[in-house]
Amino acid sequence: MRRSLLCIMLAVSLAGFVKAQQTTERRADTDEKVKKEMLKYENDLVQALLKGGSFAADFIDRVDADDEVLISNGKTSTKASLVAGWRSGDHKQLSVDHHDFRVLVYGDTAVVTFSGNNTTDDKGKVSHSSYIATDVLVKQAGVWRRVVHNVSPVPMQ
Repeated sequence: MRRSLLCIMLAVSLAGFVKAQQTTERRADTDEKVKKEMLKYENDLVQALLKGGSFAADFIDRVDADDEVLISNGKTSTKASLVAGWRSGDHKQLSVDHHDFRVLVYGDTAVVTFSGNNTTDDKGKVSHSSYIATDVLVKQAGVWRRVVHNVSPVPMQ
């Protein structure tokens, strides 16, 4: 009787272990898929910014949440002002170099950090910048939306 009870308990505990391992493997597969989606999003964003004008404005308008929080060099702005700047041609990216990506996945939320170096033309004033950026994206109704974009300057090397 003891032996059969011990065998049953061992079988039940092993079944729980196997299920936990399968859940962890599925989560790892899902996280890898999300990481690839985030890197594709960031690459598509860079391409849109380099094309500029209405192409960049349309991309941002389509993927960014309407109430997105935009912070650059300690100043906040809105999605509407960002889109308007691209549409008017007042804002242009002459070069964009994003690198050192790190993607953390928390279910339907992804945090993407990266370093960047840009050359920007803002109303005819050309500037160069180096920065560290953080994007927070949330999956809503099956679509990833950027809800936070924070850019912090770092000294030029």
